[in-house]
Order: sequence, then C-alpha cells, then structure tokens
Amino acid sequence: MRVLKDGVWTQLSPRMRVLSLADYNQDAVLLVDLGERLLVDSNDASDNGGGAFVRSIVQQYERSYLLALTGYGDADMINFFDEQGRRIPPAAAKKEPFLDGLELVLQAFGIKGYVPFSSQHRYQRTDSAWANECATPPSVYRTRFKTSGLELLPIFCRYDFAREDVRSIDPPARPDELVTPSSAATTGSTSSSRPTSRRSGRTSGASRT
Repeated sequence: MRVLKDGVWTQLSPRMRVLSLADYNQDAVLLVDLGERLLVDSNDASDNGGGAFVRSIVQQYERSYLLALTGYGDADMINFFDEQGRRIPPAAAKKEPFLDGLELVLQAFGIKGYVPFSSQHRYQRTDSAWANECATPPSVYRTRFKTSGLELLPIFCRYDFAREDVRSIDPPARPDELVTPSSAATTGSTSSSRPTSRRSGRTSGASRT
C-alpha cells in the first residue's frame, strides 16, 4: 500500500502520474496525467476550496476530461417520509435536464470533455426498486453538448489515447431481476434502507501506458 501525499504529483509509470486532493468533507478529487492528457476524477466531490487549484492544473493541458457523477439525483438521499408515513416525492422524480448545467461546470474549470462516470444506477432490491423511476437512463447521455469545443464521450466507451481511438462498448442491458432484502443479505449486498445501487455497466477511459 502507498499513501499519496495530498496535492503532490506521484509518478506511477513513465506515462502516468496522479495527484490526490482531499477536502474537509472527506471527499477527494483525483487528477490523472495519462499520456499528457488530464483526467479529473471528482466522482461526487464538490468544490470545497480546491477549485482554483484544480483550474490551475487543467490550464496546463490541451486535452482534459471530467469523470463525475451526474444525473437526475437518484444517487443522493431520496428516501424521505413525512410525519404521516407518506413518502415525500424526491426532486429526482422530476427528471429535470442537467446537461446544460454540466456544460457550465466544464467551462468554469476549463475542462474540454466529459465521461459519464458513476452515473449508471439500477436498484435491485424489492424495497428500493421504486428508485429506478428516478434513475437516469443511458439514452440521456447519447447526445452532444450545445457549446462548441466541449466533448461528451459515449456513456460506455474505451478510449485508446495512443491511437486516438474512441470506441463505444455498448453492453447489453442487465435484466431487471429483483431480490428480497434477505436474499441480498445472504449474497453480501447491503441491507440499508437507503436505495441500494447496482451499476448497469462500466465506463472506461482506457489507454496504453
């Protein structure tokens, strides 16, 4: 195991180095320099004071890509009830468009492209299957940004930086098979009352190193 120093580049291979930037919310952003391209893996971290530092790094790269959780909001805490025990409809159920806001984030940081990352949720337990109505379907990402110069990569893709080759993986959809909480517990799944997510696929930004 190797503990990374916060805010310091660590060389992992001749063509790859990483920088981890933690914040007070116990989140972190991981910057990956891969073949002179920058990957900004923020997952679900917010700008809690490190934004200016990240922007200064992004400006040093001609090609940069954001990997971040986006969508209608199903990944956040949405399982709320009022005092009468009635479920409070979550904001994610409104399915409000969010790609315009994502463009603003890219522009604010100077990042040139976006990879739909950690955003493909499906809920498999019978007591959380209702949250599938709030999940963001892959079809939402099969479009283009309105702003010229910004790139929206395929939701499931393999990117070979050495060959400048982007290929859509396009995996088949997983079957909607539900399991009871007791079955999920025996298979090692979480039994939390919060909706339990099951990823429907993976997004890859692979490259030769």
